Amino acid sequence: MQCIEALKQRILGFFVVEENPLENLEETPPNFEAYQHLLAAKAVYGNKNEYIKLIDAAIIADKTYFEPQVDRIAYYYNAGEYRKADSLRLLLNNKPITSKRQGNLLKMYESLLLGNNRDTYRYLKNEYSIYPDDLETNASIMTVALQFVNRPEDVSKIFSRIALDGLDIEDCAQCKFRYYIKGLAEIELGHYDKAIELLKPFSKSSKNRLLKQVLIMAQIRAAQSDSLVDGTLANVKLLMSTNDWRRLTMIASKEYLRIGNKKRAAHHAQNIIASFDGKDELQIRERRMLGLAHFYEGDYKKAIFYLEKYLKDDPNIGLFDHYSHLAVAYHKTGNTRRAEAILTLLDEKRTPYDYGHIDYALAQYFAATGRNEEAYSHLLKSAADGKWFTSDGYHNDIFFQDIKNEEAFQEITRFWH
Repeated sequence: MQCIEALKQRILGFFVVEENPLENLEETPPNFEAYQHLLAAKAVYGNKNEYIKLIDAAIIADKTYFEPQVDRIAYYYNAGEYRKADSLRLLLNNKPITSKRQGNLLKMYESLLLGNNRDTYRYLKNEYSIYPDDLETNASIMTVALQFVNRPEDVSKIFSRIALDGLDIEDCAQCKFRYYIKGLAEIELGHYDKAIELLKPFSKSSKNRLLKQVLIMAQIRAAQSDSLVDGTLANVKLLMSTNDWRRLTMIASKEYLRIGNKKRAAHHAQNIIASFDGKDELQIRERRMLGLAHFYEGDYKKAIFYLEKYLKDDPNIGLFDHYSHLAVAYHKTGNTRRAEAILTLLDEKRTPYDYGHIDYALAQYFAATGRNEEAYSHLLKSAADGKWFTSDGYHNDIFFQDIKNEEAFQEITRFWH
């Protein structure tokens, strides 16, 4: 009976993969129960805890099933658990690889975990060429094009490959993330009005903080009326949590600093500070938020007070830019000895999987203090180690505004081209 049941599961799995061959990464059909678990996982992609439970269930049901094992590697990579993701990759790499497609995906994850962004993009394009209409692959290659190799010009064509008709955006985590990346790519290309048009429909929803973040960035960079930015933030304050409002207000403060409008930057920072009035007990991350708000307001002594408290509360902090902000604040107040001590603490946190974050934070400090050659050196190493081109990184970073147009800086942003 056990043999009959196992055969039944394989036959059912065969009919499923035969019906949709491009969705199949297997040379032999999976156990049907395992396939059902994987399908259920994809349906709850935005729910991280439920997603990984179902991925694990698929692997338990069929240990030869390749796709959930690859998805598990991706899950832990996205969660920042790089060592675990790499150990799972090595474990899977030791198993028989039954197709060229499987081998290509394993090479992609090897490049990803090594921080080799160019090869990550190359191998992912191979997968995309086979199955360009897969939503997950489409979202992944958009992300790699923009944030790994800094090629925003590649994003629009990839985005338009999948028709939006019939997709319920609100209930599709991958769909919303595609909008997020598309909006950021339009901003990078200077198409601010396109980004605003794309994301305006989400401005009054009670969700989608990331999409509102990009909308605010586009509104500020398009030099739209400040009242429009204030209106977007007012909707956030009305419909979302206080923490979401603070985070988006912080984005606005940084964006105004990026374009040199210190008055508006300070205004939004002061709004964040005022929101803590009367609160007796601050949570750990609220101390960081308050410290950064004082930093962007320009009150470096108060910034030091809260940023130091946060550092003491969480000495194993993995937010490396916290050290650069704190060191810059000390430098601004004349305490260069403590600033250098903070940089030493930062340098001691190097690991095999930091992907250039520590060198990037060091570059922030050196650029902010006028030591440009040292900034270039650390920034180049950061890019080579795989630091992403995020919405507030490199040329979008407030610390690099004075040097971002220099050829040495521009060469770094083209490192993976």
